[in-house]
Amino acid sequence: MTDNTQFLEKLNNDIDIKLQFVDYAELKVNKHLAKADQPETQHFAISTALLALEEAQNTATYSALLKLLVVQLETYLTLPVKTVADDFRAEMTDNIAQINALVAEVEAAAL
Repeated sequence: MTDNTQFLEKLNNDIDIKLQFVDYAELKVNKHLAKADQPETQHFAISTALLALEEAQNTATYSALLKLLVVQLETYLTLPVKTVADDFRAEMTDNIAQINALVAEVEAAAL
């Protein structure tokens, strides 16, 4: 297995984990909100980025997807504390930092 193949395999696994976390965050946040108060999601853009990733696994497609995940999590951080508890805010902030680190890795790898 080449280094690039190993990197892509790890990256794809990391993305799967982060996608699951974003879905979990959405469920956790939205259960406290009325439908009208739920923040706008990036579902369509994330789905589009995933489709683009299937066609071309390159720096631009990976970077775009990861940045959309950050945007989604940052949206939840704008909600009041009564909706998003401090401990979950810390978890989201940690995930944002991890995703940003993945963006830096992807951009450094120049796929």
